[in-house]
Amino acid sequence: MRGFGGAGGFGGRRGGEDGAPVELRFIDLLLIIIATLMFLAVLLSLVSANTPAGQQQETKPPKVEIATAKAPDALAGSPYELTLAAVGGVAPYHWDRTSGDLPEGLTLTPEGVLTGRAEQPADAPGEVRTTVRVEDSKGQRAERTLSLKVRRAAEEGAERPRLRVVSKTVAVPEGKKGEAYPAHRFAADAGSGSYTWEPAGTLPDGMKLSSRGELTGKPAEEGIFTFGIRVTDSTGLQAEQQVRLVVGEVRPEKDSDVWDAPWWLLALAAIGSLVVLQILKLIFFGRPQLVAREVPGMFRR
Repeated sequence: MRGFGGAGGFGGRRGGEDGAPVELRFIDLLLIIIATLMFLAVLLSLVSANTPAGQQQETKPPKVEIATAKAPDALAGSPYELTLAAVGGVAPYHWDRTSGDLPEGLTLTPEGVLTGRAEQPADAPGEVRTTVRVEDSKGQRAERTLSLKVRRAAEEGAERPRLRVVSKTVAVPEGKKGEAYPAHRFAADAGSGSYTWEPAGTLPDGMKLSSRGELTGKPAEEGIFTFGIRVTDSTGLQAEQQVRLVVGEVRPEKDSDVWDAPWWLLALAAIGSLVVLQILKLIFFGRPQLVAREVPGMFRR
C-alpha cells in the first residue's frame, strides 16, 4: 500500500529481507487516530460524570394562587372593606378585575382591597359574581370568581366570616443556617381594612416578623422550629396560627475541578496520556535503532 512518502509507507523505505514495510502504513495511522479519539471521548465522559457541578439551577418560585374563597356579605350603606389574599409567587401583588360586575359603590384597588359603600339593591338581594386576577412581580397570574351579596340596611343576618390566617402558610419555605432567608409574606382573609402582624411567641434566633407579615432574617441554628404568628385587622379582630420552619445546614459547594475525580480515573488518564504520547512520538520521530532495524518517522529519516 502506498503511503504519504512513497511506496511502502510513510518513509517510502522498505526493510527486512522479505520486503515487508517497517514503517507504519496509512491504515495503521488512521486506526491509531480513531482509537486515540475514542479514548479521549471516554475519558472526558468519565470526568464529566464524576465532577460535581459548580452551579445550581435557579429554583422556580411557587405558583401564585388566590386564597380568598368567599367574600362576606355587604350591608347596604355601611362601609365595606375586604383585603383579598394571595399565596405563592413573589410579592408585591397587583390586583384587577377581569370580568363580571361589582355591586354599585364598591371598587377593587390594585393592592387587592375591595372597599366602598354598597348601594341598597332595588329588589330582593342577589349574588353578584365577579372574577378577580392577581399578578406577582415575576409575571405569574391567577384568577378566581367570587360571589358577593348585598343585603338591605334593615335586613339582618349579614354575618361576616371570621378572620383567619390563610391555611396554606402553615409550612414556610426552608432556610439555610447563616444565610439570608428568602422573604416570605403571610396572608389573611375575611378581615376588615389593613392587617398588622406580630409574633405570638418566640421566633427562631436570627429571624424577625415585620408588621406587614414578612418573615426575614438569617437563621442562627439548624433544626425544625414551630412558632406562632398573630394578625389583627383594623377592627381589632385577631387570629393566630402555628408555623413550622425547617433550617438546614449549608454544605460548601465544590468548584468543577478535574482533580476532584476519583484516583482510578486520574491514573487511567495518566496511563492513557503516556500511551498516546508514545504513539505520537513513534509516528513523527520514529523509533531509534537499538537491536532491531531503525524505524523512521515523518520528521526523522
